[in-house]
Amino acid sequence: MGSLNDVSTGKPIILLWGPGKVGKTVLASQFGNCHFISTEDGLASVKSLRQKYKLDFDLKQYRIDESKTTDPEFAELCGKAFGNLSGWEKVKKMTEVLSYKLTENDTLVLDHLTRIADFLQKKIEKSSGHRPLQLQDWNTFVMEMKELFEFLKAASCKCTVILLGHEEYMKDEATGALQRLILIPTKMRYAVPAIVTDYLYMKTEFRGGGNNRKAIRTLQSVPDPVTNTGSYALIPDIQYPTYAKLRPFFETAYGRKFPEPTWTPPTDE
Repeated sequence: MGSLNDVSTGKPIILLWGPGKVGKTVLASQFGNCHFISTEDGLASVKSLRQKYKLDFDLKQYRIDESKTTDPEFAELCGKAFGNLSGWEKVKKMTEVLSYKLTENDTLVLDHLTRIADFLQKKIEKSSGHRPLQLQDWNTFVMEMKELFEFLKAASCKCTVILLGHEEYMKDEATGALQRLILIPTKMRYAVPAIVTDYLYMKTEFRGGGNNRKAIRTLQSVPDPVTNTGSYALIPDIQYPTYAKLRPFFETAYGRKFPEPTWTPPTDE
């Protein structure tokens, strides 16, 4: 027996997804005490804005690729064998280590799921010798991706988690209707909404004409016929989203204080 007062609200696992250059990384970087597992130099936009506004903040970034890793900090965190692992194995190991190490006052950002899935596909191609991959290989892909998500969902992972992802258009074979989905292979693209607590789409809309034309960045949580979205924290659609604007919704939903923003754009950006 129990009541609503006994139900644990857990932690936010947020998916920010959409087309490129809409500000997903910029928004994620504003969350408190950010640690980025980066698969490419996605923080260039954040560095540019820091310089533009002459702001004083820093982030922790762990850059992962397929080449040999020689940085001693990686070896100290993940063991001496880390440097020789594949890109996928590095992401998986770093996620496991940080998910145990970070606290509820920290944020772990995986940037980005599409590239991480590419790492896994390359690993399976190499180990199986199959190109293209066969059915059993794609089963392995799904199981490996689920194991990565299990690190993030585990009770031992206390930090806020943000997953960044790109989009693709899919056509319904029966109706011909277009639908936007996260860009990763297999039916894992349909499983991600059940894994995360806040499934948030980001887009840029252009309004006005001529010299008055203006780009408006929007975070969309309300579903439409093309985009499946949703928010456990009941976040509404927000123009020019910032962590400072999202934070009160998270604090209400999870019943605790969230850390101060790492930074906030001084103007709508």
